[in-house]
Amino acid sequence: MAESIEEGWHTHTVIDKSELEEYLHKISSDSDGRLEVQTHCVAVGGDTIDSDALIEFASEKFPYLVFPEDEVEERFPEVYRDALAKAGLREDAIRDGLYGELLLFLLVEGLLDLPMISHKIAGKQNPTDEVKGSDGLFFGEFHGEDALGIGEAKFFTNRNAGIRDSLESTDRFHGSGGASTRNHELEVATNNLSDNLSQKQIEELAERLTANTSDYRLVHPIFVGYEEDELNRLQAQAADGNELEETLFKFLEDSSGTLEYVQDHLKEYEELQKHWLVFILLPVEDSDSFKQRLRNRIFFPWRTG
Repeated sequence: MAESIEEGWHTHTVIDKSELEEYLHKISSDSDGRLEVQTHCVAVGGDTIDSDALIEFASEKFPYLVFPEDEVEERFPEVYRDALAKAGLREDAIRDGLYGELLLFLLVEGLLDLPMISHKIAGKQNPTDEVKGSDGLFFGEFHGEDALGIGEAKFFTNRNAGIRDSLESTDRFHGSGGASTRNHELEVATNNLSDNLSQKQIEELAERLTANTSDYRLVHPIFVGYEEDELNRLQAQAADGNELEETLFKFLEDSSGTLEYVQDHLKEYEELQKHWLVFILLPVEDSDSFKQRLRNRIFFPWRTG
């Protein structure tokens, strides 16, 4: 594999890991071969799970999903309005993939240190158009090698259903017709590489993504947000925030077996097994409510709830 240029790819992420970790806690990380499964939880604030703080953080970072960092910094606050216009408001937040894409962006940049390389939303000609292809493209160092990250994001009521659906969606880049799907994705990205990268990196990446052969590994970061009813009971029974945090960690650690579950269903996808997959799981109290609140905070910041 070709070596990265001297300037590290990770220096061009816009999400700081230490800042993100103020709102999220890692519970566990299990791996086997090319499969990794991470479970995180929303941080406790006071005596409850503080999802409002995570939603506030995500809404603040929303413009960086749409536009490069320099443009956001130079044109704020009007750039926020432009980002809203590009994203387009959909009345049905439950079926809008924007919020999963935003969480995927935060988690892949913040936890995996892979910068997003294409602002697909900014490239839309019509805000009502649906963004096709992956839920995020990333490039950087992964386990010591340069890697292209083709991301997938899901919000489901049920964790296992989210895992199964994300595997099926990700397989479209590898199953029947997968090569053409993947090549089209890279062709579009090459024409819209992020200005967050240096000019030298943009030129290198354009060449590498359009080459006939790949000199980088392929990894699929997969975000699955899901509903966990037990979170409500744990908050109601805990005496204070310290006890809540302790019981929350124990409950989620005891709810293991996710790696084995993914492995069992990954057997259905022979081509997908050849590549690296990183599942990032995040339980929330109510998945529909979480997306609705995030939508309201992004599009209607003067409202509450």
